[in-house]
Amino acid sequence: MSDRSGPPDLNLNATNWDKFDFTRWNLEGVDLGGFGELAQALFSSPEWRERFAGSLPPIEQAVRGHFEQQAKDLEAASAEGNCNYEKRAARLREDRGQLETDLRAALAPPDVAPDPAGFRAGVRVSQKGTGTGIPGLDVRLARGDETLSEGVTDTAGNAILALNAKQLQDPASTRGTVDLEVSLGKQVLQRLQGAVTPKLGQVAVVVVPLDRTTVLDPYITVGARNREVLENALKSNDANLARLKQDQDAAGALIRARLEDVKNILS
Repeated sequence: MSDRSGPPDLNLNATNWDKFDFTRWNLEGVDLGGFGELAQALFSSPEWRERFAGSLPPIEQAVRGHFEQQAKDLEAASAEGNCNYEKRAARLREDRGQLETDLRAALAPPDVAPDPAGFRAGVRVSQKGTGTGIPGLDVRLARGDETLSEGVTDTAGNAILALNAKQLQDPASTRGTVDLEVSLGKQVLQRLQGAVTPKLGQVAVVVVPLDRTTVLDPYITVGARNREVLENALKSNDANLARLKQDQDAAGALIRARLEDVKNILS
């Protein structure tokens, strides 16, 4: 007979657990009806209801406060997002307005304001057929060999020439009509005889179309490039505004959906 005196061996290694009969824990067939009745009696007891109900108001208040703050945060985020969108959209629209003004200027003769004490002539030099302004050309109002006013066409191919009050008071220099000459250096490209008749307080606009030539080709290329830059900038502005609107709509929809969920919880 073995000696069973002394403490039991509690060193349960893997081999010990392998030999353990877990089927002895099978509760199949055990009547738990009594436990269910006991649990139902506990939850239905006045003592349980009193203790549990007593803890509900603080919990409900804390949860409601959390979701009410979420609703406020979402409404604030929506207002801030709308404000930022309007500011950015306004800047883009302002830029677009300036681009449209610049593009119109690049495609049309200059807008000449009258001078009560003088005479002004708006000159546009452009490529025949395309209307592309030609920058960097010399233009002058002349009578014979005498130059009355001169300038250089800008990036849009435009220039404004003016005669002052003293010139207008000199019959010898303003008698009748005045020629308009377009040149590149010493090479005269076009001379319009009697192009304008200068008078005090009046304006005139003259468009000079030129054929594309080897000499003019680099200048026409620059003018076309300037026009292309403005057109591309306008397209880019429109794309940026559309993308900004799309992002704002998506962000607004997300905030509204989350706010609706929070309001449903609060209701």
